[in-house]
Amino acid sequence: MPWLHILTLILERRQRGWRAWAVAVAFFGGSASARVLLDPWLDESAFLVFYPAVTAATLICGWQRGLVVVGSSMIFAWVYVFEPRGSFIIESWNTPISLLSFVLVGAFQVAMVEALARLVLLLQRRRAVQTEIFRELQHRISGNGYEQYAADIVNTPLSLDSIKR
Repeated sequence: MPWLHILTLILERRQRGWRAWAVAVAFFGGSASARVLLDPWLDESAFLVFYPAVTAATLICGWQRGLVVVGSSMIFAWVYVFEPRGSFIIESWNTPISLLSFVLVGAFQVAMVEALARLVLLLQRRRAVQTEIFRELQHRISGNGYEQYAADIVNTPLSLDSIKR
């Protein structure tokens, strides 16, 4: 499974501190720019370009930054996508329903991606422990223990008392 290896590498190099915030802002900025550029074709799908940014920010930067991208995307769409543009005025009852739906789906997406990330890291740690236990078991069986035991058995004289029926 090469995708699992790639995912593990991404998670092991997860961004922290100010770099994580910079990466999350870059993902949001890229999706907001894409939304502005694709505006004529994305009338019905106001939030379509923001979902990949939420996934990537959560995967690379953690769940906190993922939720910030969800919130920033919601505010951006409220101001620049829904009518009247450039204000926080709500003219249609569809606007708050769309915003709330995006926030709920985005939060669920953040939770699922973070759960996946934690599960992958846990499985990698368990695989490392299993590999170490297997190496130790091979070491104990392969040489020192059983060879000495076999040598002791071979060098022990047999007597009628030692044979059990």
